[in-house]
Amino acid sequence: MYRYIRLWTGVSVHHFNTNKNYFFKNMRIEHRKQFLGRRLENQNFLIPSTALNKRELKTHSALYNQEVSRAFVALSTAYNKQSRIYSSNILHALENFNPKLIDNNQSLLLLQCCGYMIADQTLQARAELCNKVWTKLEEYEISMNLEHYNTYLQVCIENQVALDFEEFLSKMKCKPNKETYNLLLECACEVGDVQQAVKIVAAMKSIEFPADERMFDALVLGHSIKGGFKSAQTVLENMQAAHVPVTSRTYFSIIRGLGYRNNLEELMQALQMYSGVIKEQEILSLLMVIGLNGNYKWLKQILQITGPIRLSKRSIQQLDLLCINLIHSGQPEAAIEFYKTIVNVPLDDDTENYAFFLLIEMLHTFTSPKILIDVAKDLQRSGLNPFALENITGIALRRGFYKVAWELLESFSRLRPHYFWPLLLQAEKQNREIGVLNVIEKMLDWNVKMDLDTLEFYCLPYCDTMNPQLLITRLQNLGFSIKELLTPFLGFLLKESRIKDAQELYKAYDNVSINSERLLSPLVKAWHNSSNSGNIVRILKKFCKSASVSTDYLGHFLLRCLRLCDSPEHHEQFLELLKAMHVAKLYISLSTSDSLIYRMKLPSHQTQLNTAILEEINNLSNVSIPQNNNSHIPHPRNMNVSELECHLIELQNKNMEVRGVLRRLIQEYARTGDEKKVNELRQKFSNAGYVETAGMKAALMYSYITNDNVDSALKIYDEVKKTSTSFFIDSFKVLDLATLLIKNNQFNKAIDILENETKDRCAQGGPTIVRNCWQLITAAADEVQAEKLFNLLVEKGYCVPSNIILGPLVKVYLKKGNLTKAVEVFTNFAQKYNCTPLQVELLYTLVKAENERLMQDVLNVTTKVHGTEAANLSLVTVLAQSGLHRSLRKFIIEVKGIDKRQMEKRCKRWVKEDNLFALQTLSTATYQLSTDLIDRSIIHQYIMQIHSINNDCESAVKFYQELLEKEEFVPQQLIDDMLSLVSRCKYKMPEVHKTKKLY
Repeated sequence: MYRYIRLWTGVSVHHFNTNKNYFFKNMRIEHRKQFLGRRLENQNFLIPSTALNKRELKTHSALYNQEVSRAFVALSTAYNKQSRIYSSNILHALENFNPKLIDNNQSLLLLQCCGYMIADQTLQARAELCNKVWTKLEEYEISMNLEHYNTYLQVCIENQVALDFEEFLSKMKCKPNKETYNLLLECACEVGDVQQAVKIVAAMKSIEFPADERMFDALVLGHSIKGGFKSAQTVLENMQAAHVPVTSRTYFSIIRGLGYRNNLEELMQALQMYSGVIKEQEILSLLMVIGLNGNYKWLKQILQITGPIRLSKRSIQQLDLLCINLIHSGQPEAAIEFYKTIVNVPLDDDTENYAFFLLIEMLHTFTSPKILIDVAKDLQRSGLNPFALENITGIALRRGFYKVAWELLESFSRLRPHYFWPLLLQAEKQNREIGVLNVIEKMLDWNVKMDLDTLEFYCLPYCDTMNPQLLITRLQNLGFSIKELLTPFLGFLLKESRIKDAQELYKAYDNVSINSERLLSPLVKAWHNSSNSGNIVRILKKFCKSASVSTDYLGHFLLRCLRLCDSPEHHEQFLELLKAMHVAKLYISLSTSDSLIYRMKLPSHQTQLNTAILEEINNLSNVSIPQNNNSHIPHPRNMNVSELECHLIELQNKNMEVRGVLRRLIQEYARTGDEKKVNELRQKFSNAGYVETAGMKAALMYSYITNDNVDSALKIYDEVKKTSTSFFIDSFKVLDLATLLIKNNQFNKAIDILENETKDRCAQGGPTIVRNCWQLITAAADEVQAEKLFNLLVEKGYCVPSNIILGPLVKVYLKKGNLTKAVEVFTNFAQKYNCTPLQVELLYTLVKAENERLMQDVLNVTTKVHGTEAANLSLVTVLAQSGLHRSLRKFIIEVKGIDKRQMEKRCKRWVKEDNLFALQTLSTATYQLSTDLIDRSIIHQYIMQIHSINNDCESAVKFYQELLEKEEFVPQQLIDDMLSLVSRCKYKMPEVHKTKKLY
């Protein structure tokens, strides 16, 4: 074993300094270690070996440091049982070094641990650590004998350290023996220092040490490294002349030396001549040599000569350590190539662990993420470890390698929101809300579809929710819709028992649908923490509107509330809830009523309360309410892809109907653009005996449309028209298909579809598809296409003329810079339809162009349609957005102010558009104007809101300082917004503001 280990050493390479070594601490490799014929197993490294009487032992115990004991226990255990040591074990022992308690065994142990068994350091770092230990022993004048010097030399050989043998001998405090000279010779030959080797041989000869096999083995290694195969042959000739037998170890020394030399041709020549000497230990030693030199691709050619190598269990454990050493020496590709070539996949199909420890070591050594990704993907492609990339990303996230984790996640073909949960938590710790929103923004950039759990549990709790509307605006700026935000936001507020805020938020977006089932638990928690059942019932009544008709939502709510009642006080609160529900005319099913009565558990002396509750339960019973379903499984429409996949497997195992789940999965995968999965599921749908209805195909078509997959969408459309001639596709789907076709330069095809869809029926027009019509006209390439589309849409009944629909017809001329034509079209629409499309944008363009004549024409038309005040507000808006504060100030004074309500409405719109420049211009223009003309505090409040939405602490504080310097009135709401902003962003306020009283 010792011999094999000495052959492992390699050349010095780039040093990775790392202490990340926790993963392998629990691994056990059971084999013995010998060093220089001295067995180290089961030695007690904790107490000096000298005999101690009871009194001395007591004194010694009093002095003994518990930390020293733990340090050497860890080091001894790692050396004797784990067969690998991490630098942290040695450093821990050095930190707790106590010269009074160090004995011979412990000092030897420290030295012996600095060699090949260190798993997490390069040769150079191991050598430095060994010197550190040696210096420590010398510094504290630890008694060192010949064994210490020989041990030090052995470690230098393992670490490939070049020594000056004369200097070393001169510093020895004891007489060297033959073993010392042999080690010095091996140390010189290990690095190819033939010149010094000759001097050492001469010195050995002078003191009459006979030449033996060990001496020539070292010399042949040194000559192979220095002079190649030809030089090694000279040493062999000298061996024969000295009548020293040439053994397999001698031949392998030649092979190993040629491996260091980086000469493939000579190495192959030697292998062919001496191939019989290559066994398990020799191949491992050779792997270390070629691996450290970056010649790992030689392995296949070596195996062509030696044949396949089958390693024993112990040798595979040694290969593990070899690969770890290579990774820490900057050769991860060599490590993984050797492991893949030699180690087969376990018979128990434990593929998830195959080579995974190597990926973890690469992570700990800060190996390039690109290499880590390439290795993980290669393991997946080859089927050796199908989840390598996912699992190493999970380790990176759990162990705090966040920068690497980002790059690993970027390489995923499909990302799920929960992958980012650790990143969200880490971002919150560093930068609070601004950090969380930055992660969310990156997730959206990577097209990660946000789920409710991520928003409710990992986003909202770490954001400033004191002003829900402002936070919703910030999240909308990132790309969220109100529908995506409302359910998790309500859930968060209810869990925080902020029932009033939840009511106001839901009232503000009353027309937005929510997932009432998901809000059931938060609502129960809110009731339990609240004493006002009236507020709970009011919000409960609104939630019922969004609940499934087939679900006894109120019944589920009451059953959960009753479970939380564990005292008479809680039952009295439950009675108040029942009464409030009765007043609000909310009812439950008979089955729920029976369940509530059965679960009532009140002491016998609470008869009156018990009777009152039972009476109220009966009052709420309604036979028309559907029976309660205790399983309460979420509807597939409220499931994400992972939940749908699991639900599908569950239904298949129970031989239940899977049509609805398959249909939903097909739509979801189509929406994400996974056409291969869509086709696979459609085939599965067909094989199950189901028939795709026209409605299902239309839904699939729309999923392709939303994913900009024009070919697949058109293919499904043609299929629907061919197989279901009487089926009418929804107007919004037809419009969006036409829009997609026009974007892909298929204008005529889009016109044909729009006309064909209204041949036998009127289009389903109305306010719900106005946006779809606007998008269609906006997609037109020029004014001719835009006008043709507008006329067709109006003629077929898709829409009626309005500011929104007419806007693209004016916009097309503004894009071309044809202002005269744009004003002409604008005037025509005002006269014909009483509409003023793109009025502000048109005025803004004219102001920039300094075309006063056309600008006056637009204002005159606007006045005729909307009146003078509306025209004045439009001009104020344009001047503010143009930055013309002098003209704006003059105009406001001339018209004697602007309507406060209309001005505030315009400011809110600027906040929504993130138009800080317009608000700042308006503030500058109105400086020191009378409050009768305009209320400047409103403007300042909205400026602070924009800073708050953008998490711009520096600008917010600077703006506040400017208001103080100008002695402006600062409303309390503005101060609250600023303090909330700096708090959530961990912004350090300037010292000047800390002394000011903000309240």
